[in-house]
Amino acid sequence: MYLPSLALGPGSDGSPYDDESIILQQIQEIKNMALSQSSWMEIASTAKDARRIILYGKLAVVLGVEMDNFGNFKTASFIWDDNVNPANAKLVTLTETTADKLLEDKLNQYYGLGIRQITPMHYLSGVFGGAAVFRAEIAMIQFAFNKNITVTSGLAKRIPYSLKDDYSAKMMLAGNFPINYLNNIFGVNEQGNINAMGMTNIGQKLVTKSMNKGFIIDSEHMGYEMKEALFTIAAARSYPIMSSHTDPAGINFNWTNQPVSFTGTPESRMQNFGTTNIRNIATEFNLADEHYEKIRNSGGTVGVFMLPYYKKSYGNVPNDCAGSSKTWAQMYLYSLDKMNGRGVALCTDRGMTDFLTPRFGPNSAYTLKDEEILTIKKDLRATQRLAQKNGVKYDRPMQSFHVSWYHQPEDQGINEYENDAWAAFAAWEANVPNSQLPPSFYILHADRIKNYVKGLRATSESQLMNPGFLTGDAPWEQAAMYAIKNKINRALWPRYLSYSQEDQRHINEFYDVIKPAWDSWQGKYGNNQPLRRLKTGNRDWDYNTDGMAHYGLMPDFLQDLRNIGLTAMQLSYLFSSAEDYIRMWGKSEASSKKAALNMTGNIR
Repeated sequence: MYLPSLALGPGSDGSPYDDESIILQQIQEIKNMALSQSSWMEIASTAKDARRIILYGKLAVVLGVEMDNFGNFKTASFIWDDNVNPANAKLVTLTETTADKLLEDKLNQYYGLGIRQITPMHYLSGVFGGAAVFRAEIAMIQFAFNKNITVTSGLAKRIPYSLKDDYSAKMMLAGNFPINYLNNIFGVNEQGNINAMGMTNIGQKLVTKSMNKGFIIDSEHMGYEMKEALFTIAAARSYPIMSSHTDPAGINFNWTNQPVSFTGTPESRMQNFGTTNIRNIATEFNLADEHYEKIRNSGGTVGVFMLPYYKKSYGNVPNDCAGSSKTWAQMYLYSLDKMNGRGVALCTDRGMTDFLTPRFGPNSAYTLKDEEILTIKKDLRATQRLAQKNGVKYDRPMQSFHVSWYHQPEDQGINEYENDAWAAFAAWEANVPNSQLPPSFYILHADRIKNYVKGLRATSESQLMNPGFLTGDAPWEQAAMYAIKNKINRALWPRYLSYSQEDQRHINEFYDVIKPAWDSWQGKYGNNQPLRRLKTGNRDWDYNTDGMAHYGLMPDFLQDLRNIGLTAMQLSYLFSSAEDYIRMWGKSEASSKKAALNMTGNIR
């Protein structure tokens, strides 16, 4: 609700934008989709139903909800103006005396709509308990809604993140936040924060009633203390709990030696944490090892998040491409170990934000661009970018091209010679006509991409330009690319030897930058049985250089996991995760039936 109500006001078309109205619209759209595509997908309402759908060779869809104000419920302290748009369904205040009936009615409504999975918390703390503290902008939104945010020490939980360290003055431009917000975060447990708010009495009612109905319950976005309360209730009832978008705390960066603030120079942060980017350190949003254990023991499942942040190494896959499928592999292998090889699934969740980034091209090792030390942002990123091999092999060359897809600003660690080389490789593969080759982003070298492509396309030396008066860099650019593509040894190349030492030096400058990029480009043609290349409209897609650009590239992602070193055995656990989910669901249903029998007095 926050962004549209803050930025858009009532809206010209009178459409609602409160949480529940939007959720219910989406639920109906999914139902409409399932009806229109009934030959291959169907909505499951029970675990048994899911098995039937799968046995018929269809996709079983389970409806779930995740929203800031679950059920459009709020606390009495809620200060946000939810009456801006007359079309909005109004938020309803829950109290100890009204909660029982209102929650019962809401859960019955959701169950009747076919909803079977609930994530009670999202970004906002409130009537049910405390949300995970992991980003200052979101904490400020929490303050805007509730005029309250209180943190406590996360030291005992090995959580180094603090709101104070994440605060910047420019965040105040996002809205009108009173100085009280700053008073709540400055000077409080500066070495690490968690939400001080646990599960409320009303939150306990919600959890208990949800279990009575047999809902699959997701622990995501709950603060550490609220999760502890959830696991306690679940253990008493032998009820499974899941973590739908799991980011393991154990391989996020943490204090190298002793607790310190994530402040100071980039060099001191690197020494104290192993990273200069606060997004890479552990927060209470991440799944702690002890919570993995409780989910595993409950019979629950985890969905490994396709999150592009930098992680520490874990397992047999080299962790040498930050933010790519190699990063996801570290998270997956860690989760497999913590879950004893059962109940480890895959979670996407990343609409309109950073997804897993490519392993090849100028966008490779993308997460390192946010590091603040040049040797990491530039040198380590270059090492990772140029080390990639065995990409996803396709059935035909990439036919789509746009120069902006193959360009990164130089302040993110990529030399301009190399930037234009990636664009030239892609234009050459896509067979872009000479007349349509784009100019370089570097105005003083506008023809560099064209010259690189000319070197790639030349079938004989006679087609290369000779150095001369006012020829600029063109002869060196063409000669360097020609020699690289044709695997020519410069020391034995008569044409090269005939050049002046100055011309040779210039050719060498281009050659030495382009050659590693060319080798990496060749490495994107892997050893797998070729995949059919995805095309949408007139746009070809290539996981190697596009990364996980959208959900349609899921097969390409799975192929890349094999190519980077995940074994068939390791992936077999992922491919059995739907079965694990259905078993978890069945356990939820069985616990619900047992509770119903207990309440009617038929069993003791």
